[in-house]
Amino acid sequence: AVVSTQSTGDAVESVRQKQVQGIPFTYTNEAEAANVKRSTLFDKVKQKHPKSVGRAPILSICQQEALATMMHKKYNKIEFTNTEIKSNAKDYARHLGRTATSKFPSNFWCTTFRNSTREFLNKYKRDSRSFTDTSDSEDDKESGTFTTTTA
Repeated sequence: AVVSTQSTGDAVESVRQKQVQGIPFTYTNEAEAANVKRSTLFDKVKQKHPKSVGRAPILSICQQEALATMMHKKYNKIEFTNTEIKSNAKDYARHLGRTATSKFPSNFWCTTFRNSTREFLNKYKRDSRSFTDTSDSEDDKESGTFTTTTA
């Protein structure tokens, strides 16, 4: 049986509304009304199996922006080659204590990094103010310095 995501989402929302309002219901009746399996509806309502697609990123968005800022200060430009990005990203990940795979950063990651940080660096350059770290988190050590090796 084909189950549409829309009907599953509607059934989950219906059950949650009934729970909040104290309206009696059964998972079996709600599942039949939405044409979904009872166990699927139960799991979705109880959030039994949250899906995480792919692996966790090596660098967060904030850390990528910090890396771009440091590279801008180092090279005094906002467009970087893959070699420059790879060398600096690998060293920055090591500085943060991240375990980077031998494939990090890939050419695809470099392209994504370049595209996502271009707007940030243009704004940074327009503002012409220095980057200050406002995070107290141990996970975000963006303001540190690191040495770069050649790729």
